[in-house]
Amino acid sequence: MTRLASYLGENEPAGSLAFWERKIGPFYDAAALFHIAALDLSEVEVCEKWGDVIAVAIKGLEYKLYPGFQFGPNGELLPGLRRVICILRPGLVDNWDISLWLNHHTMLFNGESATALLRQGRIDAVLDAASQDLARWNPKAASGQCGASN
Repeated sequence: MTRLASYLGENEPAGSLAFWERKIGPFYDAAALFHIAALDLSEVEVCEKWGDVIAVAIKGLEYKLYPGFQFGPNGELLPGLRRVICILRPGLVDNWDISLWLNHHTMLFNGESATALLRQGRIDAVLDAASQDLARWNPKAASGQCGASN
């Protein structure tokens, strides 16, 4: 059983958009990001490449979607996301897994999610937890290659 399988509901297919919206919140397409975060398509692609924005694919859709949790009320990007992704990438399968990790409420964070802590500026606590999880999931992976920017 994969880590992702432990999150799946029994009565809804894992690929269902409704399923994922309940797990990690609403999704936006690139056009919506222009209105929410004032990012045009080329800027979104650059942000995605550098790990400032997470994009996910839904089976049957020809375009990517962007989970809303990574944008603040005024379109600001989630602080520290690039560094968290850099740490977690070797230990998780894809951006779905990373999104689930970021939005999972855990006792490690006193019942809050990593996303909530990042919004509160508690980036170091999230980075430490991500490093510890990576060490458990993939002991050979080195998270020390992640830069200190963002």
